[in-house]
Amino acid sequence: MRITNHANLSDEALVALEAVVPAHTTLMEVVTWGRQLHPSVFLQETIALDEYTHEVLLRWREGLWLVYSAS
Repeated sequence: MRITNHANLSDEALVALEAVVPAHTTLMEVVTWGRQLHPSVFLQETIALDEYTHEVLLRWREGLWLVYSAS
């Protein structure tokens, strides 16, 4: 999975994030993975961009958000 660094994280922080966020191929995998974390990470919001495309937001740690684009 490709992570786009919109938060201007340092290279070290980005590598650490990539190490804990696995490659998800479905939204169900994201939900299952998030529930297994301690503390758990849950879907916070789904934003419809158009009829077929959505962005799904998860509140991550240290004030960061993970945003998954789905179409």
